[in-house]
Amino acid sequence: MRTGGGDLDAAGLAAEREGVVLGRLLTFFTARSGKWSTPTGEAWQPALAIEVVAGRYCRTGDRVLRDVLERSFARYRARRSRFYDDDGWYLNAWLCGYAATGEPQYLDEARSLFVEMSGAWDGTCGGGLWWSTGHSYKNAITNGLFLLAAARLHRLATGHCSRRDFRGWAARVWRWIEASGMINRDDLVNDGLDGACVNNGGVTWTYNQGVMISALVELCRTAGEPGHLVRAHRIARAAITTLVYPDGTLREPGEPDSNGDAQVFKGVFVRGLAELCHADPAGAVAYRRFLRANAATAWQAGRDRAGGFGVSWRGPAGRVTAATQTAAALLFGAVAGLEEIEAGRAGAKAAGVRSAGVGSDFASPGQNPLCDRGPGGGPGTGGGMGPSRGRGEGGPELMPVEVGEQADDDQDERRAEGRSGQCGQAGRHAAG
Repeated sequence: MRTGGGDLDAAGLAAEREGVVLGRLLTFFTARSGKWSTPTGEAWQPALAIEVVAGRYCRTGDRVLRDVLERSFARYRARRSRFYDDDGWYLNAWLCGYAATGEPQYLDEARSLFVEMSGAWDGTCGGGLWWSTGHSYKNAITNGLFLLAAARLHRLATGHCSRRDFRGWAARVWRWIEASGMINRDDLVNDGLDGACVNNGGVTWTYNQGVMISALVELCRTAGEPGHLVRAHRIARAAITTLVYPDGTLREPGEPDSNGDAQVFKGVFVRGLAELCHADPAGAVAYRRFLRANAATAWQAGRDRAGGFGVSWRGPAGRVTAATQTAAALLFGAVAGLEEIEAGRAGAKAAGVRSAGVGSDFASPGQNPLCDRGPGGGPGTGGGMGPSRGRGEGGPELMPVEVGEQADDDQDERRAEGRSGQCGQAGRHAAG
């Protein structure tokens, strides 16, 4: 789209830049094998590249991206790790694939992964999932990813007999996280718990903040509790004021000396921040400004001649990897999604269409980062809001929540439906 002066408008420019970044990211993908070449091999980072592709496909319907998604699924489906957080990344990637396409194979695989991850929960430290099969550590990222997946599955897996169990798990995991103390007094998420089951004071990685924000946004939709969005705002505000350079550019702790894992972390944070913007547009003015400023800085100072981005968004680009490029793609994709929605609002206003009000993105289809645009599936039509065509009762057995926690689920579900529209209002007041 172009303005009268011939320049791209904000939405068009953001989409064009996202396309450039994604084009470079796809150079790390081998179509014949479906393999992504990342610093961690095939351990977990390909899952985030897959999410990038699903997000762009969701908005554009580009058949090339659909093919990349399908080839990636063929390679990485049934992949399992001794590290449960690795499984959690793929679990959430397949949920994004289902939301973007409506194809049941993605939901089936996500549900299978969730079932297997649920077996990592035990009573040590009062609950929580172990980080690995070695049962040596309980940390934030594993439990944050499981919480996010539980809340998403409750929303997306309509028609599954275990849908209420997903909601029960989401409530249970959040209660444990909140009681664990991993979210510190400064409203930042530390890495995990020590041997005495207390906050270990570990590094406040940006990705832990991002996953927790995403999970709380999704939990607000699931439980209808505005307090979850309030908590998301507190984490977001803490992160954008402390995990930054003096000029406000996002900075990973230890940057620029980031290891292979950490090279993608910032992308996870900006994705979570964008989801909070979608959930509560009126309360997220500062976050939109933050995202746009980071994208502008990265484009001007952190980009090489081939559209590649390194660890630091302040530049110079330096070494570009699939992980650093995925982080940049998540940033530019987040901005492109926000600009598209802003353009839609402006068009609706010009046409005299009345807005649904504060928090309407949260309750309305069509403006959700998981592409839930109504029944049917696929870009612009449905991404996962229609009835599941998956295995239903024939799927793997889900480890149920405790009887006492499940007993009030029907009543809680009805309450949640009545309260979900309040989430945006609560966030606005919290952010004010």
